[in-house]
Amino acid sequence: PDMALATTGAKGAEKLAIKWAAQKGVKLVLARADFNANGKAAPFRANEDLLALEPVCCLTLSLSLDSARSTDQRSFGPALNLGQKAEQSGRRHVSIRRRAH
Repeated sequence: PDMALATTGAKGAEKLAIKWAAQKGVKLVLARADFNANGKAAPFRANEDLLALEPVCCLTLSLSLDSARSTDQRSFGPALNLGQKAEQSGRRHVSIRRRAH
């Protein structure tokens, strides 16, 4: 009952997480990236806002799970940054990866 999901609300996996939270009655906390105020640094500022909430665990998805995109496996910088900062601050961090076939 005291669980909450904190996310930036970005498209993709975060939208799925928001739907999951709504179905399960989990409290949702949004820390949206403000591109007007922060420009290209917006996702990184949103990460700082998320970590300021002192999460128990931080889940990141830095690579697409879509097999059709497997040829273009560039990591998503803001997700990598969030994971690194979570670990540096002593928070549990779990990097979500695709299962090996």
